Amino acid sequence: HKNMGPLTTPTKGLETSRKDKSLGLLCYKFLARSCVSSILIASILTNLPDVERRRIYDIMNVLESLNMVSRLAKNRYTWHGRVKLAQTLAMLKRSGKENRYDQLMQQIRQRSLERDLWEKPS
Repeated sequence: HKNMGPLTTPTKGLETSRKDKSLGLLCYKFLARSCVSSILIASILTNLPDVERRRIYDIMNVLESLNMVSRLAKNRYTWHGRVKLAQTLAMLKRSGKENRYDQLMQQIRQRSLERDLWEKPS
């Protein structure tokens, strides 16, 4: 994302904003700082500043779903990087078309718009 800002963490003493805790930004920071080794240990990764342990596992779940890592043991993962990413994204796109997710999303947007119109006072 182009609007993610610098890879710095908030100054100590200041409250962390929701934006600073967003999963997308945390994944971005994680990828920028990590993944030099072929084996990742999640407990070590919790040492990232201002990142809760559960968010590390959220990040690992995202990366695992994109085939960028695979789980070896309880908190150990193998790093694959982007080797399988193009293939995974192509498969997801194919699956989306087969399941007509674009049409479903359009229906949801339309229903939401209609609901908003009915709920607004005249």
